[in-house]
Amino acid sequence: MSDVDEFLGIETDAPTEKRGQKKKNRGGGGTHRTASDSTVIMALNRPVSVTFLMQVWGMDRKTILKRLSELPPVGQHRGNQPLYDFRQAAQYLVTPRVNVAQHIKKMGVEDLPKALQKDVWDAKLKEQKWRLQAGELWPTEDVLEVLGEAFHRLKTTTQLWIDQLSEGHALPAEAREELTRMVDALQADLHHTLVEMPKERATPSQIGEIAGTDLDG
Repeated sequence: MSDVDEFLGIETDAPTEKRGQKKKNRGGGGTHRTASDSTVIMALNRPVSVTFLMQVWGMDRKTILKRLSELPPVGQHRGNQPLYDFRQAAQYLVTPRVNVAQHIKKMGVEDLPKALQKDVWDAKLKEQKWRLQAGELWPTEDVLEVLGEAFHRLKTTTQLWIDQLSEGHALPAEAREELTRMVDALQADLHHTLVEMPKERATPSQIGEIAGTDLDG
């Protein structure tokens, strides 16, 4: 029985290799798993105690329990001592070596802890208020009003072109018809650009991003 087996209470003996027996390397050139490795893997696949985690990570009980406070135990041992899945516990106990700031920047708001989600939305709201006061952010109603007024003036002006040219110049019927077609095409293009295109490329509301968070409803 190995030290790990004894510590976890596993009552299995690892098979020993007979003298003179050659190890078979399956897969040709690859690594092979020893009996001791298999025993350790089997042990770690079982629920582990806080005491075991303390010895593996060199932490005291208070630190272990604090880091695992959000991880529900998978069972209990004698005296109602919690047992944890080793792989899950490792995710809470391993100190990350990545750049935490860069990692958080890549995360979506919904991936952040709930306490941080509120801070993110508060910051976005303050940014919106500042941009609105600075004149960099326009309410949707104001934007539509400006676009509508611009389209109305362009439409009226281009329609007058035909009458103004007809009064000042003797336009042939064919020329008048061609000019009318050109004005109509211009108005249709302006209508698509100022009215239809904004519908296709509208900026989505941030209310959709808030759905499902603590700020929803």
